[in-house]
Amino acid sequence: ADAGMETHAKVIAGFDSKPWAEAGYEGEVLTDGSPQTCWDSNPLLEGAGSLTFLLGGDAGEGVNANGADALVTQFTTDLAPFNLGLSDARSGNDWATNWAQQEGYGGSYLCLDRGQYTAAMDHFFFGGDEDERQVGFVGNLGFIGEAFSGDFWGYMEGAVETGWMAARHVVDELA
Repeated sequence: ADAGMETHAKVIAGFDSKPWAEAGYEGEVLTDGSPQTCWDSNPLLEGAGSLTFLLGGDAGEGVNANGADALVTQFTTDLAPFNLGLSDARSGNDWATNWAQQEGYGGSYLCLDRGQYTAAMDHFFFGGDEDERQVGFVGNLGFIGEAFSGDFWGYMEGAVETGWMAARHVVDELA
């Protein structure tokens, strides 16, 4: 309940075509302005496409999930100097989510505050394979998830990775 949480939000913008690909770009943007970052949601899809915009910090915290259209309009306007034709290709199928505003989430992913990680170190599993130190055990109770992953911290892959490690540990203990 006291753990720090990040405040990322995602905005998905739908397009009838992929003007970024037609212009020779992969659809990936990383800026210190607006939008903060985006990528082609499905680079293998032919024809219609979408861009995923990820915002963090104050920008992510302020995203209204009902305001996807206005945000996509802002982002396509901000990217207009690149002459990609994003505004003309919009399909109107836009979506946004802000986990910090959704009941039961509290944020987009665990981001431990100063001192919280080291305070919990006594509960981490350090036996066996060195990779398994990413799974937190208190007795027989294992804590898994993206927050415990060393390689994929903050990503769904981290949750899968630590779940697999914990399951492997339980099987080894039962064998």
